[in-house]
Formats: sequence, structure tokens, C-alpha cells
Amino acid sequence: MSASPNPRSEMFLLGVPTPRCDPPMRPSSWADLGAQSLLDAAPDAMLVVNQAAKIVGVNAQAEELFGYGREELIGRSVESLILFGLHTEHPQHRDNFFGDPRVRPTRMAFESFALRKDGTEIPVEINLSSLTNETSTFVISSIRDVTDRRRTEGLKMLNAVLRETSESAEQFGLIGDTARLGHSAIVELSDDAIISMDLQGIITDWNPAAERIYGYSEAEAVGQPITIIVPPELREEENKLLQQLGAGESTRHFETVRVRENGSRVNVSLTVSPIRDAAGRIVGASKIARDITEAKRTQEELQKSYAEIRHLKEKLQAESDYLQGEIRYIGRYEEIVGESEVLRQVLKNVEQVACTDSVVLIMGESGTGKELVARAIHNLSRRKDRVMVKVDCAALPATLIESELFGREKGAYTGALTRQIGRVETADGSTLFLDEIGELGVEAQAKLLRVVQEGEFERLGSAKTNRVNVRLIAATHRDLAEGVKNKTFREDLFYRLNVFPIRVPPLRERAEDIPLLVTAFLREFEKKMGKKSCRVSSRMVDELKLYPWPGNIRELRNVIERAVIVTTGDKLNLQLPKSSLAVPTRTLKEAEYQHIFAILRKTGWRIKGPNGAATVLGVKPSTLYTAMRRLHIPTGHERGGIPS
Repeated sequence: MSASPNPRSEMFLLGVPTPRCDPPMRPSSWADLGAQSLLDAAPDAMLVVNQAAKIVGVNAQAEELFGYGREELIGRSVESLILFGLHTEHPQHRDNFFGDPRVRPTRMAFESFALRKDGTEIPVEINLSSLTNETSTFVISSIRDVTDRRRTEGLKMLNAVLRETSESAEQFGLIGDTARLGHSAIVELSDDAIISMDLQGIITDWNPAAERIYGYSEAEAVGQPITIIVPPELREEENKLLQQLGAGESTRHFETVRVRENGSRVNVSLTVSPIRDAAGRIVGASKIARDITEAKRTQEELQKSYAEIRHLKEKLQAESDYLQGEIRYIGRYEEIVGESEVLRQVLKNVEQVACTDSVVLIMGESGTGKELVARAIHNLSRRKDRVMVKVDCAALPATLIESELFGREKGAYTGALTRQIGRVETADGSTLFLDEIGELGVEAQAKLLRVVQEGEFERLGSAKTNRVNVRLIAATHRDLAEGVKNKTFREDLFYRLNVFPIRVPPLRERAEDIPLLVTAFLREFEKKMGKKSCRVSSRMVDELKLYPWPGNIRELRNVIERAVIVTTGDKLNLQLPKSSLAVPTRTLKEAEYQHIFAILRKTGWRIKGPNGAATVLGVKPSTLYTAMRRLHIPTGHERGGIPS
């Protein structure tokens, strides 16, 4: 090679003609040559290697040959991809190509074995050439898989030797066992099974490797039809192959399955070729088989492991995405606060059921804290180390709820551009909390029933059944039994959910917890808004305890937050929402309570006199006192001396 090689001549070695370029380009790196498109167009695997034997350029064929991605190959030592030959010869090749430019070789070729990422070895032919610019020299390695060529050459050599052995035997009058002895000497050292048979498929030769792979001895196999090692479902295909070989078809290479003497199956890589006599007539067929069972098993295990890793990665990503959403959603305050008897009973139920995997149905009005009860159950369960996955069934449109719950495959419907892991699958091994389950459509209810009963489901767009281990907690403000009567909720699902019902009481049934809740909410918002502590009067607390709270704890929390915002001094500026007093109630007693409470507030808790509550209500003061005692509304004296 001359001191200033022509880049065009070197790039031609990539297998693609190079356009004319006068004067020649003087690039500073191999990438500046614009050679990547030429590498990609080359029919063989191409590697560009620098002076340190590190790969700096690859093409798609190299990725396919070695089983590595482009980013895995770049920066890797080229010697790690070659089993032998290159390890000992490559330093010398490197010295030749990167040494004195006056004596550089134009190209170099040799054969070796490439080591793929999956551990398999393949014979390759390697051609080396150099690419030089003003500052750097690179070696371009063209690597070709010669597996098929070697098999063909080996088979041709075997047939030639067999033919020569047969001719020599005839020439010297050797027949029968003597001729067969010459054949055995050739094939008995082979690690691959070598079998010969006539055109009727009767075995005529059987080497030791065939005995090792298939389990039949030579005495047991010779004279038997080849179908003794062919699975029943492939025998018709085997007969067609024999007919095609007899008609002159050339050598064929493929992978298939064979049956051992003990009935077990073996995967083989098979080369089948016709056998010709001295006159060139096809008289039989030879088969060279390599046992690839272990390699196939390893490959399948790797694929299974890759699939499991990919699935775990998707699940972890789904769980991470869910957690990020929860972190943004959940407020600072999550604890269950209160000391009332009804709340104590709820917490007792939580402790009883938490250690089991039983389904729990939490019932209660909106804003009572059903989700907090669900979290308490999960946090006391064996699944507490995994995140509890929540689905608000009322917040999702019917068209998306099934995809959100059960996941989907890419292309499951218009707009489904990616595969998605559903919440059921994300909750595998943990707890799935379905809030407002009464809003689920009937079709989604049927699929959920299968998850509850069998732990099975299918993603949208897939026929594959997935199994999960999920603990289900459901919550609703609706009367599901009424939904069963109205045919809006499946009866079988209702009974599967109603294993351990827990009723969360409304705030008006646990008024004694209000002072504790007010204190907790005050501390939360004072810290969040950076305000000093606000004072709450006893009269204000009484007002809060007497208010019916149709929005329950959620409404109380909002009222306290609004009060902290508008307060400027040290006394909490709290005002109850008047509009909420008109919210319809469930019972006549509750309606009576709310009406009397509203009049008492309006009259400043004065009962007697022209402007008193009794006059406004049109009843005697004694009648009003009786009603207040019956409804547990304290009088002015009981409330601390408020005028009556």
C-alpha cells in the first residue's frame, strides 16, 4: 500500500461502488468519510476497528451476526468476538496495518469462529482491509458466516471419499463388510450423526454419533426404515423429501425434531444430500445431524428470561407511573382521626380482616374516608410492602375502564399505539382498591368477577390468559343490593364482594370526633400556608358539632381550609356554608334536625319571645324543647349560657 492510499479504493472494499470525488476528501475520522451508508449497504457484517482494537463502526448485518445491538458493539474489543485465530494473529495483523505505511498490506483474509451474544459459535471468513486519512488508520473487517458452505464442503468430501472407497473396493474385489469397514473408518470419528439410506428410506449406515444421539445401536438401526426416528406428524414430510432427493434435488439444510429410542424428542440441525454411484445415478441419501437440543433449550430459556424481564420492567414502570400519580394526588393528611365508639368499631373490623386475603366491601356516603379505611387494611396486611393500586371507577369513561383495569395490546383498538399494563396486573401480589365500584358497567363487572373467582383475565386485543394474585377491596356510596334489584349490578359479583362489609359512618354520627378533626386540619393548613396557630372558640366547636355535614369529612376539611385562608388574626374566621343546609337528607328525622338547627342559628339560639325559634317554627317553646331533646340538640344552657 502506498503512503497516501486512495479512500475510494478502500471504500470499494465495503462491497458498494463509490461515486467519483475530485479532489479526494481528507476526513478527520472514519465517520467523516460518510461511510455508514456504505457499511449498511454491504451484504456481509462489517466492523470498523481503531488502532486499540476497539470497534468504532458497525452495520446492521454485524448486529444480526453477533446478536448485539449497535450500542453494545461500539467500544467493544474486536478480539472478544472471535474464538481463536484472531487472539493470536490479530496483534500481528494490527502491527501490519498500523505500522510502517510503506509496507502495509492491501488486504488480509483468514477463517475463524465468531462468538455470538447467546454463546453459540459459528464459522466465519474474515477479510481485513485498511482505511487511512491524514491522522488515523482504521481496519475494516468484512465477516461472513460460512456455516452452510462448510457443511456442504464436508458433505461433498464425505460423498467423494465414500465414492472412492466404493470404487477401490470394487477394483480390488472387496465387497460387503470390507467396503463398509472403509466407510466406518471415515465417519466413526465424527461428532455428528451420519446416516445413509436407500431411496426407500431403509437405513444402510449408522455411525457411533447416531447411536449416541438417537439411542439405537447400529445393529438395531441398519435395515430399519428411517421413520423409526421421525415423529409421526413429520413422516409424510420425510417421504416427500426422499422423493425430491431421488428426483435430483440438491443439498438441504434445516432444523427439525427427531425421536429417540426411549420415546423422548431431540432437536437437530440436519443436512440432507443425495448419494450418487460411480455413474452419477442417485441411489440414496445421506443425513448429517447435530444435536441442538441443549442449545435450543438455552435459547428458549433466554427468550423466556428476556420476556420475564421485559414483563417485569413493564410492570415496574406501570407501578412507578402509578406511584408518581398517587404522590401528586394524595394530600399531607391521611391518618384516621377520632375516638368515637362507631369509629372504634370500624377500626376493630379493619384489624380483624387485614391479616386475611378476603375481599372487603367498604360502604359509606361520599367524603366519609372510605379510601383511608382501605389503606389501613392494606397497611396492616401481608401485602403492605407493595403499593396499593387504586382505580376510581367513577372518574373513568366506560370506553376506557376495561383498558385501564385489564390492559391492552398494541393495536387493540383505534388509537392503541402501545402495549399497556392494566391496574389489575400492576396490583399482582398487592391490593387493588376499586373506589365507587357501583359505577362499573355490566361487561366490566363480568370480567372483574373472573379476576375475583379465578385470578384470571385477558388484555384487550389478546387471547392469552394471564394469572394474578390480587387482594380486592371495593368501596361504594351506592346501595349495591338495590342495584342488583334494578339489574344495574351483577348479583354474583355482589355476593363475591359482600364477604366482609364495613360501613363507614357519616360525620353526623360521630360528632364527638369533630374537635379532633378540626385540630388536625388546622395544623395541616397552618403548616402548609405558613400561618400562626388559630384559636377556635367552644361555641364555634359546638356549631360544627351540630351542623349535619352532608359532605362529611371532606366538607369539614374544605371549611377549615377556607377559614385558615381568610383568617388574619389569631381567632379562626369560620363560617359554615349556608347552601349546604338545603342538601336533601335520607330520613325525616335528619330533615327535622337540619330544619330546627337552621332556625336556631338564624335566631341566635333564642327559643322564646317574638323573635325566638319557637315563634318562627310556629310551635310552643315546650314543644320545641321536647323536639330538641329527642334530636339531641343542646339547649342554650347546655351550650354554655347562650341566651334562650
